[in-house]
Amino acid sequence: MRNLCTRPSVVLVLDEIQTGLGRTGALLAEAHEGIEADVTLVGKALSGRFYPVSAVLSDSDVLGVLRPGQHGSAFGGNPLACAIACAALRIVTDEDMMANAALQGERLKRALSSIRSSIMRDVRGRGVMIAVELHPEAGGA
Repeated sequence: MRNLCTRPSVVLVLDEIQTGLGRTGALLAEAHEGIEADVTLVGKALSGRFYPVSAVLSDSDVLGVLRPGQHGSAFGGNPLACAIACAALRIVTDEDMMANAALQGERLKRALSSIRSSIMRDVRGRGVMIAVELHPEAGGA
């Protein structure tokens, strides 16, 4: 997708609301692929789930096309939300939560992969975002 979005007026937007802020073992999941989106959406973990806040990350080339009043946000312009987001980001980085997510995720993947079950097809994921894929016939098991 990154390569397809290099043409003029084509923007790569990645939704990292679930995957961002350390859960995959990197601050943003896009880092695992060595790409950078033109626009990245973050939320939920941005406040440690303490207060509703989200953010749109981009540069002035993309966001600079918007003028005041052209774009709205449910949680935009809230100083308390911004302060909480800053504190949450400090904790994520200062406590190296990305490294811990990577470590715990590998530990969980190893434990799940060691389960011998005919209904399990695959165990995969990054950081603490782990998926167990089941065989289609598992639904009737």
